[in-house]
Amino acid sequence: MPEALAGAPVREWLNVEVAKPSHPRVDMLARLEDGRLYQLELQTTNDPQMARRMLEYFVLFSGQYSEIPFSK
Repeated sequence: MPEALAGAPVREWLNVEVAKPSHPRVDMLARLEDGRLYQLELQTTNDPQMARRMLEYFVLFSGQYSEIPFSK
């Protein structure tokens, strides 16, 4: 049946549990005078995983605060 949905034979079944960091923490998060959330991440080197981490923060904050923080 999965082959019919995916359009190809299944090579292997993968673990469905997703590892979740126990305490994700951003560098800085502020509520500005105009009411918006502002997120600031500080780096000393280029981090190839930064885009993925920012996406995770986006999802977490949009759930916790019901809004999306911005950053520059």
